Amino acid sequence: MRHALTRLQGLLRTAENLHQPLAASFSITRRCNEHCRICYLASGSRNEIGTNKALETVSELADLGTLFLTITGGEPLLRSDLEEIIERARDKGLAVKLLTNATLMDPTRARRLAGLGLLSVHVTMFSTREQLHDSITGLAGSLFRTRRGLDLLKAEGINLVIHTPLIKSNYAFRHEVEAFASELEAGWIEDANITPGEDGNTFEKDRLGFEQLKQVIAERDTAHKHVQAAITDEPLCAAGLRLLHVDSDGSVKPCIQDFRAAGNIFTQTLKDIWNNSELLRELRSRTRGDLDRVCANCQDIGLCGRCSAVALLETGNDLGPSPSACLEARAKKAVEMELGRLEGKM
Repeated sequence: MRHALTRLQGLLRTAENLHQPLAASFSITRRCNEHCRICYLASGSRNEIGTNKALETVSELADLGTLFLTITGGEPLLRSDLEEIIERARDKGLAVKLLTNATLMDPTRARRLAGLGLLSVHVTMFSTREQLHDSITGLAGSLFRTRRGLDLLKAEGINLVIHTPLIKSNYAFRHEVEAFASELEAGWIEDANITPGEDGNTFEKDRLGFEQLKQVIAERDTAHKHVQAAITDEPLCAAGLRLLHVDSDGSVKPCIQDFRAAGNIFTQTLKDIWNNSELLRELRSRTRGDLDRVCANCQDIGLCGRCSAVALLETGNDLGPSPSACLEARAKKAVEMELGRLEGKM
C-alpha cells in the first residue's frame, strides 16, 4: 500500500512539473431533472456543446496527457450521446468516472455503460428516507428512481459509490445511507463541504454547525492527525497544474469549483488554453507563501484544507481565509484536543 502511495505521489509531482492535466472533469450538460436546493450551478440552461465537439474535446484532453476523466453535469444521463462520449474517452485510454443521480437509468443504458469499463459510477443519495431525500432534490419520487437506478447498475456489475452531501436536515440519518451502501456492496462518501453557488449563495442555512462538523470529523480515522505543515514554496493549488475543467458551454476553467474562464474551446484549442492562458499561468505561479497574512499567520494552518476557489466564492478573495475551511480547521482542532485529553486519562 505504501509503495502504491509513493508511486501516486511521484505521478502527481511529475504532472505538476510538466503542467500536465492529469485529472480533468467535463460537465457535458447543465440541465438536470432534479432541483437540489444546494446545487452550486447558477443556471441550468446555457449553450450546450454538441456531440462532435464533445468527442473532439475528450481527444484533446487525452493528447494533453489526461489520465482520469470525470463526466458530470447537471445530469449526464439527459444526453443521449453520453455513452458515445465515454466510449471515446475509453478508446483514448482514459479512466472514466461518471457522476449521476441515476434517476434516468434504464436496463439498456446500464448494460451499455457496463460494456464501457467505467472506473466507477458515483450516485448522489441524500437519505434513505423518501420524504427527506425528495425534499432536498425537489423532485417527487426521486429516491425511488435513484434506488432503481442503483439496482440496475449493480446488476451489471458496475463499481458503485454513493455520495452523500451532508446538511443539517440529513445529518442525523447519514449512517442509514452508509448501511444501505454496505448492503449494496457500494462505496460510500459523506461530504460536509458544500460548494458555494456560482451566484454567491453559500447555503449557510443548510451547512452543518460546529458541533455537527466535529462529530463527522471525529468519526473519521484520521480526525486527530495534523496534515503536513504548510511549506511556503509548495504549490498553492493543483488547479492549472494537474487539474482542469471543461464546462458544457465550452468554457475552460481551472477546476470544477472555479467559475473563472481561462478560455473557450469554440475560439481556441484546448492545448492553446492550457499552455497560454494568463489565468492558468497566474495560478501555476502561486505558492502557499502567497497567502495573505491572516492565513499565513494562522495557528491552525496545519489543519486547514482551504480551497482557493471556494474562498473566492465565499469572500471574493482567493488568497484569503475561507470561512468554511476555517470552521472545519477549528472543528479538527477541537477533536484533536478532546482526543488528547482522552488519551491522557488512559
